Amino acid sequence: YVAVKIRICKCTANIINRQEKSAFLVLNFFWTMNIDWILMLVLFTLCGVIALLALIYSCLILFLPRFHHINNIFILNICISMLFCTIYFAIFFYMSYSYIPQSTCMIFLMCYHIASVNIPFAFTIFSVHRLCTLRFHTVYFFKTKKRVILCISSGWLLQILLAFPYIVIGQ
Repeated sequence: YVAVKIRICKCTANIINRQEKSAFLVLNFFWTMNIDWILMLVLFTLCGVIALLALIYSCLILFLPRFHHINNIFILNICISMLFCTIYFAIFFYMSYSYIPQSTCMIFLMCYHIASVNIPFAFTIFSVHRLCTLRFHTVYFFKTKKRVILCISSGWLLQILLAFPYIVIGQ
């Protein structure tokens, strides 16, 4: 009876040791995992979710006729800005771990400055448009799609012009 009990205890001890060893290996794997890799995984997941939501909302605005309103054109601009920024920063953070040639680096620098101010500019343009439509509610010019396209295109042009000196200085 004692020999059987000792044998059972040794088997149980071996099983416990194996479980502890496997738990240690799993724990060791997580401790040795690079924190940069985890953060990049979280970053790419967030960028993917944001880009997907912006793309879905943009498609709704583009393809459903009831959303073809002047204010929704500005919201479409915000969605496109978000899409541009998330795609750019995902590529930027992925490429930051590899060698980038000088010519590509200048393009990345210009796009970095555009992407940094893209969403705030989109909200600013939308806010200025809302201010003008409320302040000058009798003027028809502020209610036309030409004005909306003019505002959005001037905002994008201003972003490009503001980013251009960094390229000239960088060279």
